[in-house]
Amino acid sequence: MNTLSLFLFLLTIIFSSSMEWAMMYSGRPDRPKRVDESTSTAEKEMQQAMDFVNNNADVPLEDLALQNQELQKEKWIEYRKLKARKCPTLEEQKRGENGRIIFSDEYIDFIFYRELQPLVDIRVLQHTENIIKERIAIRDAKKFAEENGLVFDEAAVLKTHRENVEPSTSTPNA
Repeated sequence: MNTLSLFLFLLTIIFSSSMEWAMMYSGRPDRPKRVDESTSTAEKEMQQAMDFVNNNADVPLEDLALQNQELQKEKWIEYRKLKARKCPTLEEQKRGENGRIIFSDEYIDFIFYRELQPLVDIRVLQHTENIIKERIAIRDAKKFAEENGLVFDEAAVLKTHRENVEPSTSTPNA
């Protein structure tokens, strides 16, 4: 009986003095969710592509598309060169005086998958290509609607364009 009363006394002190202790074990307190910025990699890449196209609004879309295709070709070449390098092994790394391994820059690049960076750039460039193609389709549809006295519907144009475009048209054969 004495231990039970001591236990109840301690519980009373804990809960009466501060409810923070109870909150720690009951879950997180409600916080407003941050909706300002997305953490999704794909959304960040899409936003980067959209910003690039918006920043180059004064450049004709066809020129921007050609420039984008050239950049994609360069990135594919860069990626293939990086992948063709001989991958260093741990045994090939130099040893210091006390036997510690001295890592080369090539090994560090290999460990951190830095050869994959051109693929990320290519993905952003492909998003850019899709945005440019959509804007060209909208521009042409708007021009056609004005010439023929039709009603222009941007949503319908985008839907039709997205249904008719192949997803990876600029990926060269591996």
